[in-house]
Amino acid sequence: MRRGAWRWFALISILILAAVAARAGKRASYGGELRVRASGQLTKLDPNFSPVSATDAALRLRLLPLVFEGLVRLNDQGLPDPVLAASWTSSADFRRWNFSVRSGVRFHDGSQVTASALVDCLTTVENPFIVHEYEGKIVIESADPMPDLLRDLAMPERAIVRTTADGAIVATGPFRIDQWEPGKKGVLAAFEDHWGGRPFVDRILVEMGQPPRNQWMELELGRADVVEVPIEEVRNSVQRGYRILTSRPLELMALSFASPAAAPQELGLRRALSLAIDRDAILRVLLQRQGEATGSLLPQWISGYGFLFSATRDVARARSMVPPLGREPELTVGYPAPDRLARSICERMALDVQAAGIRLRPVPVQDTIDSTAPGAMLLRIPIGTLDEKRALLSLASRLELRLPEQADWSRPGSAFKAERELLRDLRVIPLFHLPVCYAVGPRVRFQRPEDVFLTETLHLENVWVENQVSASLGLNSNSMFSGGPRSTPISRPQRGREMHLELVSLQSHDDRYRRFISEAP
Repeated sequence: MRRGAWRWFALISILILAAVAARAGKRASYGGELRVRASGQLTKLDPNFSPVSATDAALRLRLLPLVFEGLVRLNDQGLPDPVLAASWTSSADFRRWNFSVRSGVRFHDGSQVTASALVDCLTTVENPFIVHEYEGKIVIESADPMPDLLRDLAMPERAIVRTTADGAIVATGPFRIDQWEPGKKGVLAAFEDHWGGRPFVDRILVEMGQPPRNQWMELELGRADVVEVPIEEVRNSVQRGYRILTSRPLELMALSFASPAAAPQELGLRRALSLAIDRDAILRVLLQRQGEATGSLLPQWISGYGFLFSATRDVARARSMVPPLGREPELTVGYPAPDRLARSICERMALDVQAAGIRLRPVPVQDTIDSTAPGAMLLRIPIGTLDEKRALLSLASRLELRLPEQADWSRPGSAFKAERELLRDLRVIPLFHLPVCYAVGPRVRFQRPEDVFLTETLHLENVWVENQVSASLGLNSNSMFSGGPRSTPISRPQRGREMHLELVSLQSHDDRYRRFISEAP
């Protein structure tokens, strides 16, 4: 009887130990290196440097906020949140703004962030306003109303940055630039004195210029922790047990023509082409339901009016719009040669438009500025900001679209009217809004996926790598997310204290259990 009781007691102790260990594995740990792989190649990480390549521009958006901060930033809803500015007020006519500076903030070189220091940083770039300090506050004034000033200050080029005498870049973000080999490798070191708390990992190693295939090999071999996932590989990645970080739609895939329609017949052909493409089928099969079919430049979650631009297939109407040329009209559509997904989509579109009597011939293009480029290109363009107006202006610039000269952005519905004018001549045919996806390795921990990647920034300050105690206990690291049921993430310093208490509890329980086993009959 006594031996049976001891066995039951031992079993209960083992279950308690496993439960405590599982909870400890979900707590954050400090230290270690996070290894990131990317296909982009940034020559430098600088808010005032804008890459030409879409791949490089996307990588810049992911990494910039890890090092650089501004007075404000746009949250996941596109609304301004305080960062280096703790609060602000404006005059009734929006010609004068006052910003209070957050206390306890330091630059990466250890110097204090003050109102005068921020004014110096803001005046290093050309501004349409006047910036000065008054009674410890930052004052921004202009002869014209500035109702959108907060959104303007949230743009990457408005980040606070200083350059030291030896050419080093100094900012205020959770990480500082430790090493940077242009286009090859970057090392971001944790900033111990960050006002929001020290990041969990000691450093982030970013290896650039890595093709997707190489990134996957590194992940499989345990040499990488965060890698890019092509949309066509998301389902396969989940089936293989990897966790996926998926953003909201952040890329526009569209057909872009080399020039506006020169004649009504050409315009009719483009309308027929847009109506004949089966976007929904491509979304289901080739894109594996990642993203959304669209007829608009801006995604629905940013503009709120995307549904007003139809993306429904109508073959009968498309056939009626094909101009009677006496022969089947032919259109050559180019796609980036290395992009397998773009090739598959072009081939599927060629089949779709045959039903409307249009012949579409896909061709691979090595250089999009080649003089022999086709009449249209299938492009993927990142959406660089969450602000509706600036996102539309950025897309128009990248697609070489001409904005209406009399656009009044202060009036309600101005963005919708401007986009309608941009698409009127069908110089661009929007097709899809696509998310950006990353796969994370088994060492990576976070509270919730949306705390790490939801919009344009990889919040790697909220990520930690598996600690030695969790690894030795063999905890499951392939759960969808290694976090508790909190609806909002706790602060980084609080996470550290809870982890310490949990591990102390685990250690003391483990010691008691070992003594019990050694004394048991």
